Amino acid sequence: GFGIAAVADDVVHVVLGSQWGFAVPLIEWLGIFGTFAAIQSTVAGHILIVLHRERTVFVINWLRLVVFGSSLLIAASVGTVVNIAMTAALSTATVTVACLLYLPKVLLVSGTRILWEFFRLLLTAVAMFAVVKALHSNVIESHFLTLMLDVATGATFFSLVLYLSWIAAGRPNGAEQRMVGLVSNTIKSLRVARG
Repeated sequence: GFGIAAVADDVVHVVLGSQWGFAVPLIEWLGIFGTFAAIQSTVAGHILIVLHRERTVFVINWLRLVVFGSSLLIAASVGTVVNIAMTAALSTATVTVACLLYLPKVLLVSGTRILWEFFRLLLTAVAMFAVVKALHSNVIESHFLTLMLDVATGATFFSLVLYLSWIAAGRPNGAEQRMVGLVSNTIKSLRVARG
């Protein structure tokens, strides 16, 4: 998602070669599109189906087709392929937020809680994107090396900000709590093994 968008320049040069440099903005927007498409797919493709809300999934998919399709047609008629990717990302983000706003109707979770968790993760991802872009080295010539440095920077910053935002949110039950427990248990096991 936002990680691919942050390292798009290096990914394109390492995976596709320098002749594909023009594709970097496209890959950036497709990365962002991927973030929202994955969230929307989880809500409409998994959660609602498990809850036997197939009709709702049908309506969401048609809504997405109308929003996505009409916005892509407009973008294609006035812009470039990058404008199309940008429009795909923004229209998918719109439908994703609509799906998230629908969830409180079928789950015993408040809309405020769902949106808070979504925006907490989104802001963490956007902050990681900004930090990776800001700290990217233009001095190192090897795209492979800068890709590795940027991935390490992004993973570290994302994890740190996610952890801090989890603490600020009052340490709610979830993946962060499990991860902290796993890390704590691993450290304890290593200490015991060392004697």
